[in-house]
Amino acid sequence: MIAAVASSHASSSGASSVYLILIACVGLGLWALVDVIIRPKQDFQAAGKSKALWVVLLVVGFLFAGLLAGLFAIIYLATVRPKVRGASLPVGR
Repeated sequence: MIAAVASSHASSSGASSVYLILIACVGLGLWALVDVIIRPKQDFQAAGKSKALWVVLLVVGFLFAGLLAGLFAIIYLATVRPKVRGASLPVGR
């Protein structure tokens, strides 16, 4: 009896961890998608990146799985966003 209770608690704990990871991935994906949408196309061009590609990747990531959107978001936020932001800053900064 105690083993059954412990087993059900462990499985519900595991499920809640998966939900937390999924929520985090969806949140990161939304942040990245909004960031891509609000940045001017010229900033992407100046950084040598494609705005359309990142919009498509993030939307497709949401359509197939929230985890995929999270992966694309991490890649965008860690590698592309700093270059695009740097391209939009004035030269004197």
